[in-house]
Amino acid sequence: MKRSEYQKHQALAAVVAQKVFPFIRAEQIEIAGFGLEKPSQYILGLVNLFNQSKAGDKTRGFCGKLLICLPATDNDTGPECPMHHHASTEGEVKSKNEGFFVVHGVLLIRNGSGDNYLLRAGQTAYLPAGARHALSAGTDEGCVFFEFSDLDQRVDVFDDPKITRDPEIEEDVKDYVPTDTGFPILGQEGLIMPADVTLTS
Repeated sequence: MKRSEYQKHQALAAVVAQKVFPFIRAEQIEIAGFGLEKPSQYILGLVNLFNQSKAGDKTRGFCGKLLICLPATDNDTGPECPMHHHASTEGEVKSKNEGFFVVHGVLLIRNGSGDNYLLRAGQTAYLPAGARHALSAGTDEGCVFFEFSDLDQRVDVFDDPKITRDPEIEEDVKDYVPTDTGFPILGQEGLIMPADVTLTS
């Protein structure tokens, strides 16, 4: 995913989140892009609130997140957090139990059997450890909800083995040329440059 696309998704997620929490800024939002060629199909915004273990014991702890599903567009649902579950490993990592509390919009939860559940603002859901699930907004206004869980150790197992949680960011790079010297300056798209700098085609 290009940096400009990542930032675009951050801005879209911020618009949804700010309907409930006007203090949320786009740069606070982490975008899970899932490493696919069509990232707009699979997007989830999240703000990590806390993720704490007890005195370094990674088998015990708790986590809180603010999650943002982007609005549905031409389909019945918006971009999806694809089907996955949270794995256990021997020793330090255990599968996490999750609870969701919707504060804005409608959350569509699809379970591993293909059943769909709609949660509206004020409603909650509990997902036991290891349960397969996918998440998306059920309306064109997007969805904002809290997740409370055991310690998140980012051991997410997706049904599609090509999917990864974190997107690989490709920098958007263009050449900038100062008008007074003619020497090129390499910079990221969106970088604020001095007034005497023009973008070459």
